[in-house]
Amino acid sequence: MNKLFLAFCFSFLCINSVSAGVKEILDSRMVPQPKPQPISTEPIKPKEMTATELALMLKERLDKVVIQDPDQVKNNSIFIEPSDETKKKQQNNEKGFFEQIYDNAMQRATSSQEASAPRKDISFQPQTAESIQQQKQEWSAPDFPVINVMLPPNNISELVPAKEHIPYFMSEIQILTNGMIKFDETIVVIANGDKLRNGLSKPLPRVIRDKNGNEQLLEYSLLSVSANNQPLDYKIVDQDGLKMLIPEGEYFLQPGVYTYKLSYLVNNALLDYKDFREFYWNITGSAWNLVISKIAAKITYPAGFPVLRTNVYTGYPDQLNLDEALLVDESADTLGYVLTRPLFVGEGFHIIMSLPEDSIIPLGGFDKMFNFISKNGDVVFSLLALSSILISFIISLRYIRKNKGVMKMSLRKNGVLVRFLDKNRFDMASLGCFLLELYKKNIIDIQQSEQTILLIKRTDNIKNLSSNEQKALMHLFGNDAVLNASKQNFLKFKRAAKFIEKELKSRLRTYLLKMNAGYLFFSMLMLVFAELSIAFLYGNFSTLGYMFLATLGMFFGCMLFNYKVQKFYPKIILKTLGSVFALLSMLMMSGIINPLAALLILFAVIIIEFYMDIYSRRSGLLQIQINEIKNLKLQLLQQRSHLMLGKGIVNQQEFILAFELYDELKPTDNSNEYCKLGTVLNLIKLLS
Repeated sequence: MNKLFLAFCFSFLCINSVSAGVKEILDSRMVPQPKPQPISTEPIKPKEMTATELALMLKERLDKVVIQDPDQVKNNSIFIEPSDETKKKQQNNEKGFFEQIYDNAMQRATSSQEASAPRKDISFQPQTAESIQQQKQEWSAPDFPVINVMLPPNNISELVPAKEHIPYFMSEIQILTNGMIKFDETIVVIANGDKLRNGLSKPLPRVIRDKNGNEQLLEYSLLSVSANNQPLDYKIVDQDGLKMLIPEGEYFLQPGVYTYKLSYLVNNALLDYKDFREFYWNITGSAWNLVISKIAAKITYPAGFPVLRTNVYTGYPDQLNLDEALLVDESADTLGYVLTRPLFVGEGFHIIMSLPEDSIIPLGGFDKMFNFISKNGDVVFSLLALSSILISFIISLRYIRKNKGVMKMSLRKNGVLVRFLDKNRFDMASLGCFLLELYKKNIIDIQQSEQTILLIKRTDNIKNLSSNEQKALMHLFGNDAVLNASKQNFLKFKRAAKFIEKELKSRLRTYLLKMNAGYLFFSMLMLVFAELSIAFLYGNFSTLGYMFLATLGMFFGCMLFNYKVQKFYPKIILKTLGSVFALLSMLMMSGIINPLAALLILFAVIIIEFYMDIYSRRSGLLQIQINEIKNLKLQLLQQRSHLMLGKGIVNQQEFILAFELYDELKPTDNSNEYCKLGTVLNLIKLLS
């Protein structure tokens, strides 16, 4: 499914062929890498063993034991009980999408303070000489009872110590011709409610390194997990520098005997040394806090190709041995490896197998592209979104400056808006334009008698006004019908002016948003596409939620940074807060995806905010309306003789005030009762 999705998204990209990286599998925290040895030209001489001889060898150390009643041990079913945390998660399954995102975010935010208890079946602590000696003494001369347990593969009843450990571990490995490695592991565990209280987990290497120290991330695909033939929900997560195969939900594993079967695929696990391919793997991982009694592995490699070299290393990181395993030639294309002693806590079981170069089919162009995207998908998708947004805005800005490609949307113009577009300001003259508009709509009357100017409310039917205009009118008149425009009522005019200015900004914001809708929709679509693709690659639904919240935080930080205030210190504070908020959001996203990908998404958000700011300027999307205003101004000057006659002055005097054309367009008839321009000018002087 991943390949189909990536092929659909990137079928138009051409990736040049590149040499495959030379990598080496190794858990660098637990085991030092054995140095590659020269390829041996001598043929391999495996030791032939029958099944009976192998069973006798593995049972040899269990001769002196005490038998316990096997009826006391559960051996046929899996007995698990969900933990309180798992039960709580099950109860919260019906929560909404954003509710789950919030809960997960809060859990991550407090994880450093409320760290979950470490799993006891995993130990990353190096073993001391005392602990090593103690383990060897316990298992060489056990003083604890044993039980009969049915062990794979033939379900033969065998005696094993009745102590929490792994009595049987078998790893079946297939090296596929396409370079992928398939693991099918059978693990029998005896649990007593101590180390395996929360079920079995498996440590896996996160990266591979070659002899030159080059690193490459391993890719895992979990196929199935079962215990006593009952399927279990497991997941692979990053933890302590490793990949950990752990239960999906925490549960308590009741004491008993359990047979786990793990199946998973690993990509990029073969080393390419040009002349040969090499497989190197720590079979047990060196991080189990459990003694492993019987350990074996078999590797099936591409048929028809000889094994050039194979070695087995066992022991602690600084005490690797080469003579503690038997090699069994099972078939023409399969080798078996059996350890002759148990592995104690901290010890590893390392296998090296070298194969001819041509045993693995070289990657084709599509596979190389897929591998590249799989490794760097978050960066690729983020860069694609950033590039698309940047290119689209550059093209759109050029069209806007040429007045092309922009659909003209209606913007109802009144005196307040005309004055702002022409003079780029809101002042008391803007309030005068609003009063003249109310007069034109027959909502108020404006009268002047000597030094007294009265505003008279004519009607309460103001439904055709916006909410801000209604609030402005309410602050002017309150419950009165007449307002004396004097210094004593200056506060009423000032409060009304705030609502008129708010209405002006709201109308411009709505207009710019409509004009920007296409560009904004495209840019948001690119961001959503990038984040959906990254979440799909990570295979984690919560990843999308965290990225979504972090992106909102980036937008909020950029908005704070670009918020326009006149005073110096508030401006510095807002810009600082905006920068901090945006960077913190980016760091939050960096904890989930590649930090470079998070940085690219932040750049995309900054570009969106930057171009939105450019579009909002007078030289941006408003330029179309400014050009129309200039034409309106010319029309007023050309129609002077017609405007000053009769009632025609009512419809244009708010624009005359807005353009400050009262000297050029003085009324020819001072007795015209419909001309209130002079009265409003006196009112403005009085209030100023």
